[in-house]
Amino acid sequence: MSTRQWWQIVSAILVGTSAAVALWLVLARIWPILVLFALGAALAQLLDPYLNRLKKRGWTRLQAVWLVSLVGIVVLGLLMTWLVPTLLMQVESLAKAWPSYTAKAQALYDKTNEWILSHVEPPETAKRYQAFLDERSTEFQVWLAQKLPVVLGWISGQVFRGASFFLILLMLLLIVFHFMLIIDAFRESVKSVLPEAAVPHVTVITKQIGLLVGQYFRGLLTSAACVAVLSAIGLWLLGLVFGTRHGLLIGLLAGVLYVVPWIGGAIVQVLAIFFGYTTATRDPGWSALASWAVVFIVNQGCDTLLMPAIVGRRVGLHPLAVLFGILCGYQLFGVAGVILATPIMVSVKIILAHWLPVKGIPATERAPREPLELDLGATASKVYGLARAWGGLLERAFVRQVHIPEDETEAGGADTGKPDAQPPPNQDSDTSAVE
Repeated sequence: MSTRQWWQIVSAILVGTSAAVALWLVLARIWPILVLFALGAALAQLLDPYLNRLKKRGWTRLQAVWLVSLVGIVVLGLLMTWLVPTLLMQVESLAKAWPSYTAKAQALYDKTNEWILSHVEPPETAKRYQAFLDERSTEFQVWLAQKLPVVLGWISGQVFRGASFFLILLMLLLIVFHFMLIIDAFRESVKSVLPEAAVPHVTVITKQIGLLVGQYFRGLLTSAACVAVLSAIGLWLLGLVFGTRHGLLIGLLAGVLYVVPWIGGAIVQVLAIFFGYTTATRDPGWSALASWAVVFIVNQGCDTLLMPAIVGRRVGLHPLAVLFGILCGYQLFGVAGVILATPIMVSVKIILAHWLPVKGIPATERAPREPLELDLGATASKVYGLARAWGGLLERAFVRQVHIPEDETEAGGADTGKPDAQPPPNQDSDTSAVE
């Protein structure tokens, strides 16, 4: 290698590294803007079916986009004028009354613990049990004292920064507006970049992913809104009977945590029991039970009735697979990974169903009530057949390159089934013979 070539390689490495570092620094600075635009594109994709329905009824694309945008502005105005101030009042009252709530919960814990210890024999076991419970209770109180002020402070800070939050929502609405206008042209431009052979496959896969993932998110958001509204109304009615408080805050948390499967529902049920007992002015035990029943029934009702009706065709993910995806998503990306775990697994399963055998109705056909299940037996048989075929090819190639030359060498040119190559005629000898 010459000195010039060596310097060219070093220069290329330095230029590439510098460009990568510069790109990383730029992306780190504009990352919030990229997230905002990605969220706008996702919302435009979710709203696209509603725009298509309006177009089928004779609306133009621009008219449909304006109608959806006006609905969004009205909803945003209601949130900023009624929901946010009410939520702020409940957060402030919760922060002031928190010591009394914890004292009431501690009294219930002491009373329950005393009753349990009175039935534990022998006394040494009761003492060890008492020490264990006291240690766990102290750890939980310390953890709660550290985390709760942070959560309440974050909520208050977000509410107090209403002007900047309102501007961000308006900017998001503007981004969604323009994405809804250009989403069809954007899809066509992406198809024009792909190779012609890949366009049919990509079209089918993206259509299926867009259908199921879009239905999943629309069902999730609709169900979350219904959970929030129905939980808040139910807890408000219980407040009229038992004198409980903070129903709006618990209902809002129920809607927000609904997007986290299982874990979110469990957290809201614990909060409903806690505040149902500690804030009740009469019959705290029945109040806690009724608060838990309201949250549980609303959550399960939306899971059983509303979510399947909106989502349509089920993807057929096993609960263990969903739990595995949620835990992996949380470990990798935190709360965002928990929310996106199920849609990502849905997309992966749709891609696999495009190439692998499925049970029942194929993935390319619309089946609103049929689950999408991979035929693992046929898939394993297919993989086994491919493995045997490739194994045979590799074995024959290995025999040709290794064993056959050795046999020929030992046999001194054994017959291989092909005629021996004749040496080219010696023109000198032929000429001498003729002469």
